[in-house]
Amino acid sequence: MRILLGIINLVLFVCCFNQCSNGQSREIALETFFAEIDKNEDISGSVYIAENGKIIYQQSFGYADIQNKVPNTSNTLFQIASVSKLFTAIAVIQLYEQKKIDLTDKFSTYFPDFPYKEITLTHLLSMTSGIPNTGPLYYPIWETNTDTVFTLNDVIPALTNGNQKLNFNPGETYEYSNTNYELLALLVEKISGEKIDTYLSENIFIP
Repeated sequence: MRILLGIINLVLFVCCFNQCSNGQSREIALETFFAEIDKNEDISGSVYIAENGKIIYQQSFGYADIQNKVPNTSNTLFQIASVSKLFTAIAVIQLYEQKKIDLTDKFSTYFPDFPYKEITLTHLLSMTSGIPNTGPLYYPIWETNTDTVFTLNDVIPALTNGNQKLNFNPGETYEYSNTNYELLALLVEKISGEKIDTYLSENIFIP
């Protein structure tokens, strides 16, 4: 609940950020805002805000190791988890802007072995494909070999060999599924000719 309230407060703050009427500079307003959240330990991580190349605010909160009270710093590494989907989506849109793909294309156009011929790139991007999440997809394999390490190249064979049925007809509704973005990352690799991490570095992170 604390984390949720912190996120809500942050969203409200960002919306009102440029409408401060008390004469405070943005730097002081930011310092005050985050200090208030930090009082109740409702924030853990690092905040970095810049505008036109100038750092407006930078601070770390909470602990990298709670048990041993090791604080987060600007050098602390974090798992970004599904935030990575944002960058995969950007990569797909970049390829679309370069006219290398069309978002209405069927995914099977690029991967003929893909079992669901009606699913488009838009379905994958918008989580409306109906493809099962990675849990049901990989658990049967893990049960026989817990040391299995999956790669993007394992996704389509797992869907095909497991005879996985769609949870609903493509475009019918929305359902969060990591598999959608694993397939999109596979597409980025095929179209760009680069591994997904290399593509993201060269076309998003470094620029």
